[in-house]
Amino acid sequence: MDNPLLYREPDDQDNDVRTFHKLHELADVVDVDLLIKAARLARDPDLFKASGDLSKIERKALEKEKTSSIWQQPKDLRVIVLTCCIGAIVQYVSGLGRSLALTKLGGGTKAALSQQIWAGLYRLV
Repeated sequence: MDNPLLYREPDDQDNDVRTFHKLHELADVVDVDLLIKAARLARDPDLFKASGDLSKIERKALEKEKTSSIWQQPKDLRVIVLTCCIGAIVQYVSGLGRSLALTKLGGGTKAALSQQIWAGLYRLV
């Protein structure tokens, strides 16, 4: 999959970030220069790392990011991610229940239901 940021010129991307920062009043949240730096990193990580614009601490954090797992993340983040996963599973299962009910009511065939179940399980994987 292509990175859509690669289709923007770097100067245009920087201006987009400045506009976003100002429009959403992020001055008290994050420094605009740091946000621009993050956008440049997102645009082309390898090129940005090679440019030498990263401090030792930033470079170390990026390397650590590659090997960290969800269990090394803060507890609050883990709770949010796992809650979203459980919500997605519940939503999927409730959709299967509706499909089964439609099949029993004559709104679909067992073959169609079976196909929906396998397609859904494939999407989960």
